[in-house]
Amino acid sequence: MSMDVKTSVCRNCGSLCPILVTIDNGKVLKVEGNPAAPLYNGFTCPKGRALPQQHENPNRLLHSLKRLPDGRRVPISSEALVEEIADRLSRIIDAHGPQSVAAFLGGGVMEQPATSGMMLPFLKAIGSPMMFSSGTIDQPGLILAQALHGAWEGGRTHPSQWETFLVVGGNPVVSKQYLPQNPAQQLKSMTNAGMQLIVIDPRRSETARRAAVHLQVIPGEDPTVLAGLIHLIFKLDGVDADFGRQNAQGTDDLREATRDFTPDYVAARAGIEADDLIAAARILIQARAGDIGLGVGPSMATRGTLSSYLALCIQTLRGFWAQEGDPVSRPRVLLPRHTFKAQPSAPQPAWGFGLRTSVRGLQQTVAGMPAAALPELILSKGKDRVRALFLHGGAMYTWPQQSRTIEALSALDLLVMHDVELTATSAMAHYVIATKRQLEVPAMSQFNEVTGRIHPGYDWTEPYAIYQPATVDPPPGSDLMESWQIYYRVAQKLGLALEYVDFAGMNEAPTKLDMVREPTTDDLYELFCQNAVIPLSRVKQYPHGYVFEEARDVVRARDPVCEARLQLADQA
Repeated sequence: MSMDVKTSVCRNCGSLCPILVTIDNGKVLKVEGNPAAPLYNGFTCPKGRALPQQHENPNRLLHSLKRLPDGRRVPISSEALVEEIADRLSRIIDAHGPQSVAAFLGGGVMEQPATSGMMLPFLKAIGSPMMFSSGTIDQPGLILAQALHGAWEGGRTHPSQWETFLVVGGNPVVSKQYLPQNPAQQLKSMTNAGMQLIVIDPRRSETARRAAVHLQVIPGEDPTVLAGLIHLIFKLDGVDADFGRQNAQGTDDLREATRDFTPDYVAARAGIEADDLIAAARILIQARAGDIGLGVGPSMATRGTLSSYLALCIQTLRGFWAQEGDPVSRPRVLLPRHTFKAQPSAPQPAWGFGLRTSVRGLQQTVAGMPAAALPELILSKGKDRVRALFLHGGAMYTWPQQSRTIEALSALDLLVMHDVELTATSAMAHYVIATKRQLEVPAMSQFNEVTGRIHPGYDWTEPYAIYQPATVDPPPGSDLMESWQIYYRVAQKLGLALEYVDFAGMNEAPTKLDMVREPTTDDLYELFCQNAVIPLSRVKQYPHGYVFEEARDVVRARDPVCEARLQLADQA
């Protein structure tokens, strides 16, 4: 085998940057941005360029591990691994019921997007509702706030229309949230074209340095500043009254609730200058279109949901939503076609509708099952005690209260962990599944489209899609699995029938999987992309990715019978 350069996709984060991978005798030597790919202009970040070190990591697991009763770890074949896990799981379910089995899906799903498409059907097949994810740890306020406020069916305004962009507690130049494709260049182009950037952040970040106004707040005072901006939008006659009359309710209540958040009060409480707050409000008022993006920062404070809700209120007060005839900001490509309309959808319950745990009254919300409750559920003496856990993510560093996490993981009857090396978390597992690295797995962009329906900081604002086959083979002599395979194979051993329910929420009838012939990852991708606007087979024809003009869309007119209203004064 000789030196070769292949196209691929970096999956270290949700930007999915197209890359060129230099390979020598199966070894990854170098990764750089792909200049032929649309939208990205050859961009990749230091994390992407570090992919060779990740793949050639000398500590990488090449075989799965089993922990013995004395604590020693020994290699175990994939076949024996599946047999033993299926046997132990069967005994746990027989003794304690299906709810004693849980799964946690973390950020590693970016590398292997088929995982969630198999993990959920597996839990459903055994009858367990105990599906947890990082969605209740990382920015859950965005999801909760949208439920309380209501959603705009036309979506957000297209970046080409932005005259202002308000960033709260985020640093898109580095994180790439809201500006996923070559963020520094995107932001530079926008500001050069006249877009005025406002940043609320305690740090003078790379993004804040480019701001027309930087409100350098005391940490945790984001909602104070947002309330102050709302106060000024009312005071300076900045409300889009026509939009509000047709699409919102609670305007007077919101005005009253923010009455005391004067510039002087906000300045004293949040540690900013009153004149800067007024300047930011004037930019928002003068802009004909714009957007607001919340980063991780507000979610790490105590009032993340409130910050998210107030940001949505500002967007609605200013009418910063896509209107009839505007371009759709996140058009569908590898998802079924959707009709975007210039109208609200009513608020929905954010909680109080699903499973309530025995832990401190914590319950299921629109963001999912509460991950903060999982360690206590493992340690619980209640009927909903979790005894077996499939873990896809580093719980030791992502779950709250590390000491409690250690205690909980140690108490499990069965802990199965996907990992690429032995880490602080996987060292506690009964079984560590040696998992393929990202360049050994096919890539496609549909998972990001799905994520963009939940979180406005992801997805593409152009009708872009990409697919890439696996770039390199696993190391010779290794015995590795893709993350989704453990769920299929254990289900197969247990005699369970798996039914794929479209995780995009668009297919009415589940699709039964063939439980005799194991599908390939490409088979699963085709299943995920059924009824897509652009067939996956066509996307595969473009190794650099492609902008599909026929998938471009515009916002349609409001339904004459639509009576829904966005809520500006939810009491929750």
